[in-house]
Amino acid sequence: MAAGRSPPLTGRRRRRGRGWSAPRKAPPQTQPPRSPSPSAPPLLPPGTDVEVRLDGDGYYGTWYAANVVSFASARGDGLPAEYTVSYADLQDDNGGGALEESFAPTHVRPRPPPPDPESPPPRFLPHDAVEAFHNCGWWSGIVLSASPAAVAVAFPISREVIQFSPSLVRPRRDYVGGGEWIPSRSVITVRPEGEVRVYQAGEKVEVGRVQEVYGYSWFPATVAKVIDDLSYVVEYSNLEEEGGGGAEKATEYLHWQFIRPAVEHSPQESEFWLGPGAAVEAYCDGAWSAALVRKVVGDGEFKVSINGSKARKLVTKVVEFLKPHYSWDDGKHWSIVSAKRQANSRWSSASGKRTRSNNVTFSDDEHCRDPEYSGAKKSRKELQPKVAVLAEDSEHASLSMMGTPLSAVEDSPASIHPPNSSSPLHSKGHSTAPKTDAFDNVQNQPERKSIQLCKVYTSKKNIDVQGSKLDEGLTSPSSGCQKTRDADALRNKTGTQVPFVKTSHFWSEIDESDVFKEFPQQPHFLPLQQYLPGLREGKALGLMVSFDLFVKSIRKSSIADNEGSFEEAKGILAELKTNGFDVQYFETLLDKAIKVKFEYTKHLEEKSAVEAQKLGAISSLSKNDSLLCEVDQAMAELEEKLEHLRQKGQLIEKAKEDDEEKLSKLSVVESSVQKALDADKQQFQRIFAGMLQKQLT
Repeated sequence: MAAGRSPPLTGRRRRRGRGWSAPRKAPPQTQPPRSPSPSAPPLLPPGTDVEVRLDGDGYYGTWYAANVVSFASARGDGLPAEYTVSYADLQDDNGGGALEESFAPTHVRPRPPPPDPESPPPRFLPHDAVEAFHNCGWWSGIVLSASPAAVAVAFPISREVIQFSPSLVRPRRDYVGGGEWIPSRSVITVRPEGEVRVYQAGEKVEVGRVQEVYGYSWFPATVAKVIDDLSYVVEYSNLEEEGGGGAEKATEYLHWQFIRPAVEHSPQESEFWLGPGAAVEAYCDGAWSAALVRKVVGDGEFKVSINGSKARKLVTKVVEFLKPHYSWDDGKHWSIVSAKRQANSRWSSASGKRTRSNNVTFSDDEHCRDPEYSGAKKSRKELQPKVAVLAEDSEHASLSMMGTPLSAVEDSPASIHPPNSSSPLHSKGHSTAPKTDAFDNVQNQPERKSIQLCKVYTSKKNIDVQGSKLDEGLTSPSSGCQKTRDADALRNKTGTQVPFVKTSHFWSEIDESDVFKEFPQQPHFLPLQQYLPGLREGKALGLMVSFDLFVKSIRKSSIADNEGSFEEAKGILAELKTNGFDVQYFETLLDKAIKVKFEYTKHLEEKSAVEAQKLGAISSLSKNDSLLCEVDQAMAELEEKLEHLRQKGQLIEKAKEDDEEKLSKLSVVESSVQKALDADKQQFQRIFAGMLQKQLT
């Protein structure tokens, strides 16, 4: 089997891709006939206990215990050398015993030596590269925490943290031949085909993660530690779980595919247009979420739809909280996720000035199917093969492992053509988009035969239009300007025309309220003409009460309020403005508050990052203090031992001196005894010498 290829899956093997779920079964492969070459003896003879590495999807370089069955050298017909092995723990689905498969020599190694039973168990430290035994294989990860009872191991691709018994965790090592093993320098074994971006510790990045409310989102993060050039420990704040104590701190060990650089981009002026149908990223609760612009609701304000994990969410965003939807392709290139727009399309700043940007390429099939926008769409034949469209019931838009962007979820077909609207145009290669200065909100009313004054309400100001046609170039679901429903609408005491008669006593109470004294209002309530006359006054009173409650609530606003409350306030202002309320002061107020809130959120994230760094520094300081204590203790023990040895040496030295003195005395005694011996000999000789003399004489 070629290196990196996934073997046939069996009922006993599992993949890490989706929570250790069982993989699908595949029919067994037939092995080609082969025989070992006598000129190329196998490095590992048959019967050797080995481990084989699986690089296929769902395995990511996992090692499985096996036994060598045979070895086939490289053949002249282009077939590479390979081992045939039988798995130690995996069975053939066909009931043929142990599963047998072929592997390249690069994916076969001897089994690591077992731990010495007399040695103490290995001591695991945070971020150690390890392998954990699960589902018959050894999976690569790092240690998050360890105790005598359990070791928490993090896996960067499945994003899981699992507790293991220490006996099921081993240090990750590489076999270098000759029976020698060395500690691994990396956790990720399977490398991408091309180069990917390498990050440094402390570098600002963004981390992709699914949120329940906003779907797949990118969180500002910081690289806390570089494990290897393909995996990192990152830290980021999760405002989705924000509570009384501020943003929740999150630390994860991640594969490179979940990380992208934290770089601000702006597309070319001719490449992107911020308007209905544009794919964007919206800043929501501390993260950038994929969204689709639905309509323009005000000067620099847009209503966008975000596909959450459970439901679609419509929010109103100012331009500062929007940016083009970018994809970080293959870990090295940026590309825009958008449909190509007409040549005069532009991305504009809040001030209306165009911004310069880098070149980007993009291709997508997103269309706006909102009832308030009617535009052209591409035919299915023109879609790029690389682009995929999520189905209606998909939970959220995401990016594939290879960085292929998925377009935003479209509306259901029932919402494509609302009543009294024209069908979308079909054209090739471009879309007919509405002008950015076109009317945004046209009040549709039943058409009358008599020609009367027609009022069109835009997101910026009210404009009076005579006749039944809008200005040329205006794009709207309605085919023309609708006429007012009630030509006999009464005027109130200020002269403002309202489509009902004020009969309720609540009007006097409203006029006397503190809010309306401070902020006098003269709403026209003309949009209420679409309702029955008997309902109009009640709805008008409701709008007046809503304005009163809005002013009171905005006075109680806090910088700690959730971002959604500010978005809701913008929506209320838009509705009040449509009915003729003077809300310019509050719009300006909210715009300033939202900008400050945005800066506050950024500073809150920076504070969290600083606090995390402080915690790291404190932890490092504590660790160094402990190490210093250990060193001091070891030095004290050594000094004590040295003193003991010094004293022992002194005793030995004294004993040596005593022995030398004793030896000297013994030498003197020996000399004296020797002299006595010599004298005795001489005396003995003299005795016998006298006897010999007498005999001679």
